[in-house]
Amino acid sequence: MYKIAFAGYATVDVIANQLYLGGAAGIMALNAALLGVQASLIAILSRDTYGKWYESTLRRSGVDITHCVFAPHLPTCIIQNPHGKGSSRIWRDNGTHRYIKNITLMIETLSTFDGIFVVNSHPDLGEKIAEKSNDNLFYIHGHQVVHKRHYVRDKILSKSTIIFGNQEESPFIFEKKPFNFGVKMVVITKGEKGGIVFFKNRKTTSFQAPKIAAIVDSTGAGDAFALGFGLSFIAGRTVTGAIKEGKKLSRKVIGHKGGLISSNF
Repeated sequence: MYKIAFAGYATVDVIANQLYLGGAAGIMALNAALLGVQASLIAILSRDTYGKWYESTLRRSGVDITHCVFAPHLPTCIIQNPHGKGSSRIWRDNGTHRYIKNITLMIETLSTFDGIFVVNSHPDLGEKIAEKSNDNLFYIHGHQVVHKRHYVRDKILSKSTIIFGNQEESPFIFEKKPFNFGVKMVVITKGEKGGIVFFKNRKTTSFQAPKIAAIVDSTGAGDAFALGFGLSFIAGRTVTGAIKEGKKLSRKVIGHKGGLISSNF
């Protein structure tokens, strides 16, 4: 069983006036646990009604939350168009940023993980992890990079093995010349057009989108792909095998609302 950490946000997503568990780090940790991974979450939770809902789901799924700290409220993400661009989503931090300083991480702790996914994280948290981790980060900048250039930090890139992003985020990722920092691969998903894996030697591998009868909600599809791809990479599989696993997980997400691979939560 692999031991993987997920650093970023746990949020409440509002999709068509319905509430769903959200936040790339929280959802990826839950999905990883459903796959049998020993998953740990490094994020800010809360003990209000929504926070208790999220915390109980994490605990029930077996996700370790000992590295989390608590704020009064969770962030919220309002998704008016589930098929729209990530940058169109309305993000509300709800004051959680100031609690990042309360997250304490030891080099000895981070070294026990087989991999660490820094996903849609505030860069302050990403830098805190990069300072004390080995070169085993899987970095997903998230849609905030479109609005805030400072979200891509050199310190995080220097510890990243693979970077994941979508077509909208791609120009901002490559603007930083990630391969100059030692990144091995950049994986860009393009929705219904599939995606491309870019390698440091300038070679590329294209792939098609997963086939599904009806796309209900694309929220979290890219993160699910990154999870499947990253876990396969950690397991030593080929890029072709990693793409296959990524597509398998993203297919499970886009068939229902929300970002979980199971609709039972």
